[in-house]
Amino acid sequence: MKIKTEIIITRRTADGDEVLRSAAEDVQIVGGNAEGFRSMADLASPHAESCIYCDSTGKRTSEHVLPYAWGGIVQIHGGSCEECQRITQAFEGQALNDGAMAHVRKALGLQSRTRHRKVVSPVETRIVGADGQPLAPVEGVEPPIIMGLPLFSKPGLISGDGTRVELEFQGMGAVAFGGDLTEFFDGQSEVVVTQQESGKRIMAFARTIAKIAYGWAWRDGVIQRLGGAPALVNAFMHKPEKLGAFLGAKPQPYERFPGMTMRIEYKLSMPRQLVYLEVQMFAETGAPTYEVVLGQVADMRAWRKLQPSFANFAGPSVGG
Repeated sequence: MKIKTEIIITRRTADGDEVLRSAAEDVQIVGGNAEGFRSMADLASPHAESCIYCDSTGKRTSEHVLPYAWGGIVQIHGGSCEECQRITQAFEGQALNDGAMAHVRKALGLQSRTRHRKVVSPVETRIVGADGQPLAPVEGVEPPIIMGLPLFSKPGLISGDGTRVELEFQGMGAVAFGGDLTEFFDGQSEVVVTQQESGKRIMAFARTIAKIAYGWAWRDGVIQRLGGAPALVNAFMHKPEKLGAFLGAKPQPYERFPGMTMRIEYKLSMPRQLVYLEVQMFAETGAPTYEVVLGQVADMRAWRKLQPSFANFAGPSVGG
C-alpha cells in the first residue's frame, strides 16, 4: 500500500521550534514482525591484534560491526581502543536514538540493553483520509511510525572528477514502519501521514553508516587486501566534513527486500575500479541505500581475486 508521508525537521530555539526542512514522498507501508529473519550467528567474529581504527595495541575492547541496537551480534574482538571506542560510541549513540529511530527499533523488536525503557513518549503522527478528516484508529492496530533517513549526493570519489569531499545533503527519504495496517487503511483511496521529528543528527548517522561499512570490510579481510583505508577512517572518526568523498546515497528507485532488516553488498565502480559497499538499513521497507567507498583495485583481475573474501549479507538477527 502506498501512502504519502511528510517528514518535518525542526530545531528548537529560544523563540520556539524553527522548521528547517520538510520532505514528502510516497512510501510502502510494511509490517514490523521480525519473525523469520536470518541470524548473523553463522558469521565469524575475528580477533584483531590492534585497534582497527588507530592501530593502538593498548587496552582494547570488542567492537560490534553492526551496532548492537540495530541487531548486530558479529564483533571484532579487541577491535577498538578506549579512545576510539569513546568516539564511535558518541556518534553511534546519537544515530541510534535520533528522532523516531528509538521508536522504530522498539517496533521492530531489535535488541536493546535497556529493553527500550527510555522509549515512553509516543511519536507525534497525524493520519487523514482523502476528505482531510482524521482516520479513527482501529482497535488493536498500531498506526505507522514514519521516520526520515537522510539523502546525499553520490560519493565524491565516484561522481564527477572525484575531488568533492563535503557531504551534500539532498533531503529526507520517508520510511514507514508498523504492524499489519491493511485493516487500518481498509477502504481508503488516499491516506496522508504527517509526522514531526526534531533534532535530526544527520552527520552522526552518516558516520555510523561509514563505520559499519569499514568494520564489515575489515571483518572480511577486504580492507587489509586493499592496503588499508586510512583516509576513510580519518573522515568518519575525526574529520566528518570530508566524509562526502567516501559516502553518498544510491539514487532512486529505492529497492525493497521483503524479510530483510539489513543488506550489505560489495560493488565495483568503473572506470576507476573503486570498491565500495552498499549499506541498506531496514531493507524490507525500501529505505535509501548508502554507498561507502573502501578503496581501489588495479584492474578487473584484482577485483575477481578479491571476490572470494566477500561476505554480502542480508537479514541480521533480531534479538540475541
